[in-house]
Amino acid sequence: MERRFSETQVTEIIRRAAEASAVGRTTKSGSVGIPESEVRRIASELGIAGPELDHALSEAGLIESSESGTGSSLERVIERTVPAELDFDQTVRVLEEFVPVSGFQGSQVQAGKTINYKSLVGLSECQVTVNSRRGRTKLRVKSNAGLCFIPTFIPFVMGSIIAMAGIWDEMQAAAGVKWMLTVAIVGGLGTLAWFGRAALTRWTNRKVLELTERAASHLEEEAQYMIENPDQQEIRTHLEDDREHVEA
Repeated sequence: MERRFSETQVTEIIRRAAEASAVGRTTKSGSVGIPESEVRRIASELGIAGPELDHALSEAGLIESSESGTGSSLERVIERTVPAELDFDQTVRVLEEFVPVSGFQGSQVQAGKTINYKSLVGLSECQVTVNSRRGRTKLRVKSNAGLCFIPTFIPFVMGSIIAMAGIWDEMQAAAGVKWMLTVAIVGGLGTLAWFGRAALTRWTNRKVLELTERAASHLEEEAQYMIENPDQQEIRTHLEDDREHVEA
């Protein structure tokens, strides 16, 4: 008897087969993956075509997304990848969304086809990396919101010191009462500092995500141009290789 599969199983089988066939596949322009024409051919063989397929392709876009951490995490990594190899000038335009820590040139380090860039976003110091090779360009933003402790921890410490000085030096009461007031006030200030830090962290991570998405949209625009103009991509790739050879 011939094997039969559910719709879910068919979708998963096709997805895995497509991923396997895409490994190591490189087009003439250097882009890795399955071209849209091939996707349409496969879909037509499965009886999928028309507006439904066009809508699905438009929703897919060019960007592959990957993230670790949440909006409340002190450390977070956001990655966006497009199937095109961008040159140095295109990459710099993507990085312009991020405000440098201390001057543009001082915060940017290029090593081959990788650019590392330090940026201050909200209360987070971000390590921004753009890697362009093997027909793909990846934007990686690693943020650390540790600075969010400063505007909440310092007021907590100062407020606790002032409160304890007032209780123990000025207040006329039994030691037990003083201890109860000290614990209550310091605990209350600590709770406020904790929630304040959490709110600042969420705000900072939201800013980092917004800037990353804006930079990723530029990345997608540049990639779309390269895909639609493969000859330009080949020329740019050769120029980049020649420049690296001269610098070496």
